Amino acid sequence: MVDDHIAFLLECVNKKMDGITEWNKWRKNNPDIIPKLKGLNFKELNWHPSKGPGIDFSKADLSNADFTGAMLNYPDFSNANLTNSKFNKSLIQNARFINCKMRKANFEWAVLNYSIFTGVEKAGAFANSTLQEVNFDNCMLRSASFIGANLRQASFVGADLSFAYLTDANLLDANLTNTNLTKASMQRTRLINTSIEGAIITEAKIYGISAWNLKGKPKSMNKLVITADDESEITVDDLDIAQFIHLLLKREKLRNVINTITSKAVLILGRFTIERKAILDSLADELRKYNLLPIIFDFEKATSRDFTETIKVLAGLSFFVIADITDPSAIPLELQATVPDYQIPFITIIEKGKTPFSMFKDLQKFPWMFSPLAYSSMDDLIKGFKEIFIDRAFEKQKELAGLKENVLQVQTVDQFLKENKT
Repeated sequence: MVDDHIAFLLECVNKKMDGITEWNKWRKNNPDIIPKLKGLNFKELNWHPSKGPGIDFSKADLSNADFTGAMLNYPDFSNANLTNSKFNKSLIQNARFINCKMRKANFEWAVLNYSIFTGVEKAGAFANSTLQEVNFDNCMLRSASFIGANLRQASFVGADLSFAYLTDANLLDANLTNTNLTKASMQRTRLINTSIEGAIITEAKIYGISAWNLKGKPKSMNKLVITADDESEITVDDLDIAQFIHLLLKREKLRNVINTITSKAVLILGRFTIERKAILDSLADELRKYNLLPIIFDFEKATSRDFTETIKVLAGLSFFVIADITDPSAIPLELQATVPDYQIPFITIIEKGKTPFSMFKDLQKFPWMFSPLAYSSMDDLIKGFKEIFIDRAFEKQKELAGLKENVLQVQTVDQFLKENKT
């Protein structure tokens, strides 16, 4: 039996691969011995096999040990004491940190991809670290720092991240199922395709957050602070609307956003049979070539609005509307709900040989409604796309803008009677 663990380990490390294999063999044969490796310097440790096992540090006392800049693959730190240890700027991937003591351990600027931290308590500093696909399930990470960390596809199922610092962190495709984020600092955090099923997101700071396509329903979500630290505190209860509400508070920015949308958005209406949808998609592709933003209404309507209200909201944000009235289904209702209320160009097309719906003529009294243009194929529309859609829309928009700018003339009763005296 080896009595001097430190001397033996250092001797093994100096032998590099053969020595680490020898160390692992000794550890396997002496599972009850706790290696006393407190305060050792492992800065030069470099062993990263293409597959496991890596070096075995399980159950070891590595408190105050220094792994700064170390390069390891598949190391096993399970049940080790890593209190006050340093892993700064290390490259330690596929590691097992299961049930470790990690109070004040420092992993800043480290690369720890594909590692497992389950059962860890009081882990502290992961700022600016790379933690892709790392497993933090059920970890106690209260007040831990993940500032600027790359946590893409990381898993925090059941973890406690209350009071944690996630400012500028990347949580793309991460799993926050049943995670406690109470009072977490999440300013400028990226939550894209992130699962928040059953999560507790209460009183978190979310100024500048990017939240897109969130998955699942949180257990609770309220009192989210959307203002910066130097501003009066304003809270909302929904991540999805936080960015929009902040825009409303910054009215000058909201005006710019609305102006940008209404100068680029083009609402495309029509039927969604296979044949007709192909035409609508082709129209959208052509519009993108002119730096315009096509909106095709083929998605689920908003639950808080009925069908007509949704169409009216989209039309009100559009620069102009393209409506394919071939074999109409909902198109008559959509046009009747929007044309009278919005002074924007409505360009209608219809497949050659088809007839417009009977009430269409009632809409032509509005000067922004174009007469239907018959087409025989999509190629027919593409060859004259700019003239048919872009040029006509811009020309009509200028004409309508002029009408809107006309000054309202107000005259007194005496002026009216004088001008109309017979």
